[in-house]
Amino acid sequence: DSTDDLLMQLKRLVVRTKKYLTNAAHCTFWIVARPESMVVAETIRLAQKLTDFGMHIGQLLVNGVMQETEGAFCQAMRHGQQPY
Repeated sequence: DSTDDLLMQLKRLVVRTKKYLTNAAHCTFWIVARPESMVVAETIRLAQKLTDFGMHIGQLLVNGVMQETEGAFCQAMRHGQQPY
């Protein structure tokens, strides 16, 4: 019936989508993260899940890295980012 047809169409779509997402020639994931404890932990978890699913991780972009400045707040942030 029509419900069975819909489910089969959805299944075929999911299979095609997985093949596309797991083909490194067609799809590469770029992970964007900040150098902070919780973010690093979540980034590691995300990278493992993507790898487990067979997806290619092409780049890791570290965003929000504090540069040397004179402000006390920025210096404190930079100090906290150093381990990561």
